[in-house]
This record gives sequence, structure tokens and C-alpha cells, in this order.
Amino acid sequence: MTQTSSIHPLVLWSKNRLDEMEAALLEVEKDSSKAKEDIKAAVAATLPKAKQSLNDFKARMQANIQEVEKKGEVASKSAKQEMQQDWKKFEEAMSAAVARLNSCQKEFEARADAQLKSWQETIQKYNKAAAGVAADQKESFNAALKRMQDKAQEGKQHFAEIRQAVSNSPEAYRVALKKCREAFEEAYESVKSKLAKV
Repeated sequence: MTQTSSIHPLVLWSKNRLDEMEAALLEVEKDSSKAKEDIKAAVAATLPKAKQSLNDFKARMQANIQEVEKKGEVASKSAKQEMQQDWKKFEEAMSAAVARLNSCQKEFEARADAQLKSWQETIQKYNKAAAGVAADQKESFNAALKRMQDKAQEGKQHFAEIRQAVSNSPEAYRVALKKCREAFEEAYESVKSKLAKV
């Protein structure tokens, strides 16, 4: 089997979150630079917390991936729980900054674009892996891969619908991002399990 077939779920999960975090932070920093001084100051007070959470997440991600490679799935659960704490702190800091800037739609768009890009990269890796799948397993694997592609397309359509809505609340954006994230991860797990049987 090819090396592209061995994407560990923790690697995918953490990379997707990291891409989203970086995109959101960049967007908020860009918006902050254009804000009035009092708003800029308030946002500047929250951004260090978001940056620290991002850096903590990144450091844990690197350490935990190495730990999982050594110790296996047992280490994966605790590693993900640790990173989820950093993710939660990041989300809290970003929510405060976005509320001050009143820019939840721009942040949503940056996050949605990061998710879609990450999903496409994952799908491309598994399309390459499909070439190495045994003939008797190919149909099952391709069906799971098609499901992943369909979930990515559904996510893209859902994001487009949310973007067009005029009065979305920050909570509506968060729910949309979470829902699409979970759907894609579920489809990924299906592909991963099919590939494990090959």
C-alpha cells in the first residue's frame, strides 16, 4: 500500500483544525488593522490568547503525533483531548475578538475556505491511494471515497448557503462549521476503515 494511505486520524483532525485556526487568526488580524483605535485595542488584548492557544496546539500536535507513532491508539485519545483544550481556548479568544470587530462572516469565510482546502488535499491523497487498492476491494474503497467527496461537496454547498444568508449570527456560523467538520470526519473514517481492510 502507498504511504498516502496511512494518514492517521489524529493527523487529519489536527491538521484540519490548525489550518482553520491559522486562517481565522489571519483574517481577524487583517480586520483589526482596519478598525478604530478603541476596537483595535480591545482586539489586541484578546489576540495574544488566541496566538498562544494556536502555538500550544501546534506544539502539542507535533509532540502528540510522534507519541502516537510510538505508542499507538492509546496515546491518540489523550493527545486529542489535550489538543481539544487548546482548540477550546482558541475558540473562546477568537469569539471575543470577532465580537469586538463585528466580523463573524469574514472569519467564517476564512475558516470555511480553510476547511474546504484541507478536505480537497485529503481527497487527493486518497485518490492516489486508490491506485494501490486490490481489485476485489476497489469497489468498496471507491464507494467510501465517493462518500467523502460527496460530504465535501455538501459542505461546500452548505457554506455557500450560509454565506448568502443576510443575518447569520456568530452561533449559526459556528454550528455550520462544526456540522460540516463532523460530516467530513465521519466520511474520512469510512474511507480509512475500508483502506485498513485492504
